[in-house]
Amino acid sequence: MTTLLTFLGTGQYQTVTYTWQGRGATPTHLFPLAAVELLAPERVIVFVTPQARKGDHFKTLSTALGDKVQPVEIQKGGRNPNCGRSSTGYRVPSGKGRR
Repeated sequence: MTTLLTFLGTGQYQTVTYTWQGRGATPTHLFPLAAVELLAPERVIVFVTPQARKGDHFKTLSTALGDKVQPVEIQKGGRNPNCGRSSTGYRVPSGKGRR
């Protein structure tokens, strides 16, 4: 079984045309929709915060893909002295190997 792993947030996404190996997907503001069209996975595991799961992006994705979508709730990161912070406020590992 092929599986697409992806993340979905609450930001203002722009409509773009995703391409893979010379093929273009239908223009969309949601990467998982384009990935399903181009890669044809059998299921899509979507990591979402509780806020994102209640949002319009997740509703659009669920409506379009139906039972293929399997949400996995993750928590929004907090401040941790061992982690940096990305521009979205979610935890980003810091330390060795980071440039």
